[in-house]
Amino acid sequence: MSGNVEQDADELLVAGFLESGNNDTFSRLLKRHQSSIKSIVIATLGVHFRSEVDDACQEISIKLYERAKSYTGKSKFSTWLYRLVKNSAIDYQRKHKRHLATQAYEDEEMIDWKTSNEQISGAVNQSINEFVEQLPLQYRTVIYMYYWQGNTTLEVSKHLLITQGTIKGYLHRVRKQIAIIIEDSEL
Repeated sequence: MSGNVEQDADELLVAGFLESGNNDTFSRLLKRHQSSIKSIVIATLGVHFRSEVDDACQEISIKLYERAKSYTGKSKFSTWLYRLVKNSAIDYQRKHKRHLATQAYEDEEMIDWKTSNEQISGAVNQSINEFVEQLPLQYRTVIYMYYWQGNTTLEVSKHLLITQGTIKGYLHRVRKQIAIIIEDSEL
């Protein structure tokens, strides 16, 4: 039921913005989805480009403002928004590819996959990060939101509009692959 309330609030904000063109209304709308927008941008650009995330989000916010009038209401606002964010992040990545590739080496910082029970070597940690970078965008987004941002599966589910069972399935498949990477490194 809270999903319907949130959707209704989005629809009211969108309608208010389209009628008045009020920047405050648009800002409130973006603020409601800020976490999901940032997660999608991080997943698209990759963990190595964290320093670029704020710049990309700023550019994407401008693009969203410019294209807001193209929202027709045929789908939920959040669906339209996340699709536009994803495509805009891909465009940003293409546009800044050379700069992003150079920046990756300067900002080399990996997600630390260590757990309290085991120590993972730097090389294995690097292999795991490379594996995650090659995952499809949907999987990467789930991984970053769950492990890097510390969201619960329920929170990830709400942000990405995917069932909680699907989120758990993604995490399970990725964990299995990471276990294989760790096993292979011990041989």
